[in-house]
Amino acid sequence: MAATAVNMGININSNFRTVVFSVIGHLLSLQSSQGSVGWHLSGGTPVSYNVDQVNLLDDKNQPVQDTWADGSPKLLRCKRKD
Repeated sequence: MAATAVNMGININSNFRTVVFSVIGHLLSLQSSQGSVGWHLSGGTPVSYNVDQVNLLDDKNQPVQDTWADGSPKLLRCKRKD
């Protein structure tokens, strides 16, 4: 009986932490706008970076459809305009 209560307490604690960190992650992603500066650690030192999207071009300087490892095309999601 005591083991069941301990297991239940561990599960409740784990579920609570999962919800809290999920909310923190969603709130941080809502604050980040396109082109905003991010941070990562390099040798223990925080370094700022900005991820840029690069268009793939072939040898004739024409755009190339990017593909996944299995050869299927990477499609961009477009926001719907109402």
